[in-house]
Amino acid sequence: MLKVRIKEFSLVNVLPALLASLLSISIVTTINFFNIPMNEYFSILVIFTVPVFIMHGICYLDNRKVNNTLGRIFQDILFVCVLFLLASLSLNITNQFYKIGSSLNLITIIIFSTIISELIFILTVALPLKLKRR
Repeated sequence: MLKVRIKEFSLVNVLPALLASLLSISIVTTINFFNIPMNEYFSILVIFTVPVFIMHGICYLDNRKVNNTLGRIFQDILFVCVLFLLASLSLNITNQFYKIGSSLNLITIIIFSTIISELIFILTVALPLKLKRR
């Protein structure tokens, strides 16, 4: 008989996603504040890849092992939701939401960039660790 162990959902699962979302928003704010000239694709890559790596690094330090694929996808979905809420809130507070166009544009950018960041994480960290154990 196959037993599925479902981990409890707690604040420990939310904090890395919240930290990564705040880091992502602070990177955007820093780039805008200092008017740093960057390529759009490179800046999107930095804005999402660094927080995703830190988020999975925090989970690694917490569990002492790399999360499985399902755990990383769950963390990424949580990251997307928290980042969308915080980004839309900050854009509405600063009255700059019109620059994005719509909520659909914002959520599309966040989801697409998170998927690319997860693929980069898998190719650079998770896969080499799995191959190293064999």
